[in-house]
Amino acid sequence: MKNKLYLGVNVLSLAVGLICFLFTYIYIQDELSYDEFHNQASQIYRVEYQTTTSDGASTRFANLHGAVLPEGLNSIPGIELNTRFAQHADLNIQAAGEKFGENEVLAADSNFFKIFDFPFLIGGPSTSLQTPNAVVIDKSTALKYFNSIDVLGKTLTIQFQDNEVLLSITGIIEDVPSNSHFQFNLVTASPVYESLYGFSINEVQMGYNYIRISDQADPYSVQTKINDLWLTDDPLFQVFYYLEKLTDIHLYSSDRGKFSVNSDIKYLYLLGGITFLILVIACFNFTTLATARSIKRTTEIGIRKVYGALRNQLIGSFIIEGLVLAFFGLVIAYACFWEFLPFINSISGKSFTTSQLTDPSFLIVISFLTLCIGGAAALYPAFFLTGGKPSALLLKHSSIGLKGNKLWKSVVIVQFTVLLFLFRPVILFTNRLILFRTKTLDLKKNRFLHFPIIF
Repeated sequence: MKNKLYLGVNVLSLAVGLICFLFTYIYIQDELSYDEFHNQASQIYRVEYQTTTSDGASTRFANLHGAVLPEGLNSIPGIELNTRFAQHADLNIQAAGEKFGENEVLAADSNFFKIFDFPFLIGGPSTSLQTPNAVVIDKSTALKYFNSIDVLGKTLTIQFQDNEVLLSITGIIEDVPSNSHFQFNLVTASPVYESLYGFSINEVQMGYNYIRISDQADPYSVQTKINDLWLTDDPLFQVFYYLEKLTDIHLYSSDRGKFSVNSDIKYLYLLGGITFLILVIACFNFTTLATARSIKRTTEIGIRKVYGALRNQLIGSFIIEGLVLAFFGLVIAYACFWEFLPFINSISGKSFTTSQLTDPSFLIVISFLTLCIGGAAALYPAFFLTGGKPSALLLKHSSIGLKGNKLWKSVVIVQFTVLLFLFRPVILFTNRLILFRTKTLDLKKNRFLHFPIIF
């Protein structure tokens, strides 16, 4: 019964640490992968600007207002393509005799799909936004509207207030990946924007400009050339242009006017640090229990030596035992993680799949980690206890057992020190999470007026 309790506590404690590691790995991997699915992601930049007033106050914006929009970007050496897009207001769309509400609709120029690699199921990037009434929809929207993706050439009506525009579907793309820093269901040609609101996407405040530079161009040099052409000399209001790398936007951009809410690289460091400490505690606990149990096995080792067991045989048996327990903990961790994956997705706002945990490179990493943990647990009994003489091992109060107790106590002290160090940040992180999920803002709705705003 004692052995079963020992095995249960030891394996489950390790499994908890490994579950935290599995979640953190796929979460950080997902955060770091934002926008990397574009073929030339390393060459794509968002054009941003910073304003500085006479009192020295500076503000950086991700969006470009028409008043500060640098025209003719393609004429700058090193820039291959330039595209601009803006988000529509909430729209009513009529398709196949039914009405739908949409709030993730973009208006973009014809270069949009030439810069961004959203795979086409039907149609192509070079022709999809060429006509004034063109619209590209994703696979889910096509199925929602028409119960089919074979909808090339079909029409739908887009409506904002009293204005309506008849659109023709010129392309169907795969659903936008969740690790894209901007999301959309439909993309209309840029003239549609002007037809609905009375002004073009070049005149709207919440417009975004992206460029693709050549693979040999220096982004800092391109940025300097942009500022050489459009840098203002007005001391009361200065404008300076910046290039933000596409793959840095999600984790490093803190500008105003962002298309969507970004994350922050500091949160990944915090999460990774906490998970590392939890895993260290789980490993210490696993090793501590294995060491404590091995101290009580000195008599067993002595008897096995008396009956002719060689030291190499004893070392091998202890190492195999540690590895089996460690891998059993890994199996439990995987099983629990897969079982609770829907819950993990709900609290993280992600769409994780089990395929991320079966990647060969990750399996190599997690297997190596488990080998190290199992080996560490077997280290003391395999290489210290097996070196003792049978006569010393069979004594009830042997010096070997006393030294083992000292080692066990040292490991426990280190374990509790790590726990105390981890306690405060975990409590702080938990309290913040509970606050964000449960706090209700005390807003008096009857004291607010609502005005629709066009972006």
